[in-house]
Amino acid sequence: MGLLNVDGYYNSLLSFIDKAVEEGFISPKARHIIVSSPSSKELVKKMEVTAISLSGLTVSVMFYDSL
Repeated sequence: MGLLNVDGYYNSLLSFIDKAVEEGFISPKARHIIVSSPSSKELVKKMEVTAISLSGLTVSVMFYDSL
């Protein structure tokens, strides 16, 4: 999942998620499916190849930059 974090709009949400990882409510592995960036081009680059592993099942998602 990608968050376009312009001007830190999602900083509070990301901090909440990080705290949930620290407290053991979310696994560190699950946390890595969320990527964020302040610019759309950088976010697309981060998301070009994202591997999501769920119970041993790996799904690769490809995004193509048309910007």
